[in-house]
Formats: sequence, C-alpha cells, structure tokens
Amino acid sequence: MTTSRTAETAAAATVDFTAFVQLHQIAYEEYAQARLVDQALSRRAVAAALRSAELTWTLLLSGPSATARAWLILRETVTSARGQVILPNIDFLHLSLPAGAADAALLYGRLGYQVGEAAQLMGLPEPDLHVGLMIARRALVARQQTREGSLSHR
Repeated sequence: MTTSRTAETAAAATVDFTAFVQLHQIAYEEYAQARLVDQALSRRAVAAALRSAELTWTLLLSGPSATARAWLILRETVTSARGQVILPNIDFLHLSLPAGAADAALLYGRLGYQVGEAAQLMGLPEPDLHVGLMIARRALVARQQTREGSLSHR
C-alpha cells in the first residue's frame, strides 16, 4: 500500500469515526448517566470509551460490527467507573442481570428507546434485543416473586 493510499484510508476512518460519534454520543451519555447518576463521571466515562474506540477504530471496522464492539467498550468503561459512585443500589439492573439483558432493559424500559433504536445503538439484530428483554423480564419477575415470598413468611 502506498503512503497516499494509507493516508486516504486513515482520513476515511477519521471521517467514519466522527460520524459515529455524532450519531451515538448523546445516547451513550444518557446510558452512562442512567447507570452512574453522576453527570460529570458519566461524561468522563463516555469520553474514555470513545477515546478507546477511536484508537482501535480501524480494527473495529474490520470486524463483524464496529457498533457492537464500541458498545461493549462503553459498557465495560461505565462498569469500571461504577466503582467511583458511592450511592447504594446504583446500577441495580447491571448488578442483577446479565449485561446484555440489563442494557436492553435500561435502553428500552428506562430510557424509552424503541426496540429498533436500542438494537441499532447496541449493534445487535432486533431479535437479539428482544431476547435480552425477555431474559430481563423473567429475571426481574422471579426476583420480585422471591422478595414477595420472603416478605410473606415474616
């Protein structure tokens, strides 16, 4: 590959990443804020996740879904930042459910994203998001029934 071809590829990747950030940053910040509560911490977590994605953007583009991989980077970064939050029961869904199901429930149930929007944001096919929502519903119902059962035995 020639130097000009390499420069063109790098420039295209930069444009792609800039467009990706413009499409996803607000939703990423809403997700982080919902999990962390602290707005400044949420913004720092999103900035760190986007920096990490930017550093590996060309590699992410070569995989099956750059959007899905970027979402995983965001989730991992926010989960790591959770240790800086002092509030009790912060991030209940992610402490109670598998990560994908918790993300689906948070985006759809709490933040109000439509199934298609949430699936696109996470880089998933819609049926996979439906499965995550089903897992979340079942787990939360079972948890509620367990709580109600233990309260009635008091």
